[in-house]
Amino acid sequence: MFTPSQRFILALRYNKNLPADLRGYLHDRGIPDSVIDEKLLGWNGHRIVIPVFDSQSAICQFRYARSPRDLSESPKMLTEFGTGPELYGWERLATSPRRIVICEGEFDRPSASTTLRPRDCEALAFVGRSYELAQYQLHAAIFHGRAPNVVSRLVQRAKRLGFISAERLHGIGMNRLRLTNSGREFLVARGVARREELFVPQRAVALKDLAHTLAINDLAVALRQLRTPPTPILPAWFLARALGGASEVVPDVLAIWRRPNAAELRLACEIDLGAEGLRTVFLPKLERLTVSLASPQTDAGILILTRGERRLQHLAGFARTAPIPVLPFLLPETAGRARIDLLRHLVSVE
Repeated sequence: MFTPSQRFILALRYNKNLPADLRGYLHDRGIPDSVIDEKLLGWNGHRIVIPVFDSQSAICQFRYARSPRDLSESPKMLTEFGTGPELYGWERLATSPRRIVICEGEFDRPSASTTLRPRDCEALAFVGRSYELAQYQLHAAIFHGRAPNVVSRLVQRAKRLGFISAERLHGIGMNRLRLTNSGREFLVARGVARREELFVPQRAVALKDLAHTLAINDLAVALRQLRTPPTPILPAWFLARALGGASEVVPDVLAIWRRPNAAELRLACEIDLGAEGLRTVFLPKLERLTVSLASPQTDAGILILTRGERRLQHLAGFARTAPIPVLPFLLPETAGRARIDLLRHLVSVE
């Protein structure tokens, strides 16, 4: 058992000895270098060391977290021998804070005590712009190439902070994410996004509309992943809000490429799941859409993703007489990130 002064000297040594890969591990847990060094998180050669401070900011205890290198079944967390229960966060309570966040684990507390990193803020803004987003879509859009647990940790942390709502489809399926009012205020206050571009639905998308919403966001992510992505990519819910009823027809997604020394390219995208009558509803909508897009100042086209060969043939007939290019394709029947990959290849304009 150490004295507080001995623990402080050891903590400085452990912090200095923290290897780069373990710093990276802590970064992925949402703990930046500034907090690692402020809290003196370190490495004793076997475990990650977490100093626990008392109300006077003296180190009263060490806790030792199992390293991600350690694949054994040893305990995830050990406490310094000879010390009793201690609250991790006494030094924060001593300042009489107006707001307290109760965290589940030792690594959650330092990550919750810091402002989210720019990439994490970008992820929250993407959730808000997407109305409701599946976690796999967030992974593909913002964390492409990173391990899935990086996204899971962000979701858990943002949920604890009250910035997003996350619930499983039927309690066991994919994670469905929605921005909360608190999350919107956080992003707006930090200048990450404008209030009018963020959506905070109070309840989950109805199951009858879920497949359509997922397909819209799959397509938006695929467009975002192009080598030359369109800017902006505007989903139907944003267009409906921005136009305020000024237009009688709104595509599911509007992608705009602003090209140097060339006319602007506008691609209106429609997800046709077959729920609307083809002759009575969908084809008249396409006719109105071609009229609204046609302009001598811009290049424009319509991409239709539909279901069923018979419906595809009818849409191909419409395309032959349309005043602008209309491209009907079958919507890939795969799900999740596999469908995003297929859509990316399909919509490539390069």
